[in-house]
Amino acid sequence: MFFAMVDWPRMAAHIVQQKGQISGPVIVHENGRAVEATTMLPDWQPDMPLKRARRLYEGVTFLPRDRVREQSAHTRLAHQLFYFSPRLMPLRTGCFLIQKPDMDPLAQFICSQPCLRGGAAAASEWAHLSLCGAAGGMLLRVCNGGAFLSSTPVDVLADPTGPLGPAGPEAAERLHLFGLHDLGVVKQRLSRKHLHNQFGVDLGGRIDQLVRPGRQPTVPCYTFPQTLHTSHEFDAPSSLAQPWIRRVVLRLAEHLAGALEHQSALALTLQAFIPGRGMAKDRYLSRRGLYSVSDLCRCALNLYDQLSARLAAADVLSLQLVAGMLITRAGIQQRLFTSPREAPELTRAVGLLQQRYGPQTILQVQRKESIFVEDRLAVVPLRQQA
Repeated sequence: MFFAMVDWPRMAAHIVQQKGQISGPVIVHENGRAVEATTMLPDWQPDMPLKRARRLYEGVTFLPRDRVREQSAHTRLAHQLFYFSPRLMPLRTGCFLIQKPDMDPLAQFICSQPCLRGGAAAASEWAHLSLCGAAGGMLLRVCNGGAFLSSTPVDVLADPTGPLGPAGPEAAERLHLFGLHDLGVVKQRLSRKHLHNQFGVDLGGRIDQLVRPGRQPTVPCYTFPQTLHTSHEFDAPSSLAQPWIRRVVLRLAEHLAGALEHQSALALTLQAFIPGRGMAKDRYLSRRGLYSVSDLCRCALNLYDQLSARLAAADVLSLQLVAGMLITRAGIQQRLFTSPREAPELTRAVGLLQQRYGPQTILQVQRKESIFVEDRLAVVPLRQQA
């Protein structure tokens, strides 16, 4: 059995850099924090306050994080890696574990993508360790486990993307204090019992698994995110510039809105099939999700205008409108107070309760824009209108 791990480091920063077509370094920020930078920067600390980051790095471009584009790039990378093996498991956004991949084509693919790096080994733990030592556009393959551990410094455990995560820096520091500077020596001198005694059962067991990998997991076949689509096939190849095709696009958008039901689409794609050339498409990414007929019609027509401008000299045989990256719509709590004069008795009662028991007594739900279900709703104290 063989495993490969493929990662897109600094993905959040690279995505907004590509979107803005900026050649220089970029720092991406979110919620008042500097999240990630496209390059190594002096004195860099993840999630440092945004104001401090602006003072430290005056010549760097600051851009807001775009989680929707990150998720879109993650899905696209999954489609590309699926070609090398269907047994594909996402570990985090932009990082995948692959079981029994077709190694030579995978290595060629990674080497052609400077933003990607990879590690491969007979054990998933060693694939993760080798990944931490790989540069962009490189795949490191472990052929001799003993030699690999002896040449791997314990400092690799301090890597934020390493197999020990946040616990890695402290573990690496303590191993240095023990006089152990590479994982080969750790394996020779510390048994599983020693590691449990020194680091605790959980962390000690994880370190032992790194140097003495046991039974390997079976990676399930990857399931792609659900999509919905509606299509129209022409009787004969037709130019997209013909005015009646706009009505076809509007009907596709209306049908798609009905099919979505309780879901929203973060991605909307219009695809046109050109005989002899294949599929051409344009895509729109939404931060809040599309589900209403008006929004879908507007975005679909914008995509149609872009596509028809590109394919002015081509005849198409069919159109397909695809809603991707589907999420469940977040519910909204109705406002308790819609005007200062409405339900004065209820207003006074709520005010007395909050005055006596605190503002947390009565809560309301507020909607937040997020691709993650758990982050879409926030519960906050109810504030009455003045």
